[in-house]
Amino acid sequence: MAQRECRDGRALSRRGALARIGRLLAAALLAALPAGSARAGRMAGATPDEAASRDDGPGPAPVRVGALRCPYCSMSVIDARFAAQQVTTGGRVYVYDAIECLVDHIAGHGGPVLAAGWCFVADHQASTRDEASLLSVHVAQLRHHPRLRTPMGGGLVAFASEQQADAFAAERGLDGIEVWTWDGLVERSRERPWIPLL
Repeated sequence: MAQRECRDGRALSRRGALARIGRLLAAALLAALPAGSARAGRMAGATPDEAASRDDGPGPAPVRVGALRCPYCSMSVIDARFAAQQVTTGGRVYVYDAIECLVDHIAGHGGPVLAAGWCFVADHQASTRDEASLLSVHVAQLRHHPRLRTPMGGGLVAFASEQQADAFAAERGLDGIEVWTWDGLVERSRERPWIPLL
């Protein structure tokens, strides 16, 4: 295999050289993004896993209802009020038709292998069936109730505030609605997937 010398005298294979070039280009692209939208400055020096655990990455991409397929369950995104999204540190965007699909995918229950990334969920109150208003999973108020009808039957929904979540539960008579953190949802999924019978 062809090798070349890099600046510090180490020999690099062609594949290694291409990987290094790819990392340098990705870093240059992130640095070139406006600080307000990508907050690239705060990500500098962080590993992909460290960057993805914070809320200083790129914002979410628009959700195109009816035009996208969920990478976990392969169903079309039909109701943006329950949608979720992951933007990988490499810039790839995955859109899910339900929060439970994203959670189960991250927990390793199927779908393509995921890189580290930033996760978002639809704010149920601010979204419509056709347009999602996405929030970081680390600020979203996440709720579960078995009677809650979601696209994949996992019963997960998100809100921007605790008051909105409480009002939603009260309006629908959802006694005993469960309050979850994002990390708690993923841990629970590792024990038992949120989506029944997939």
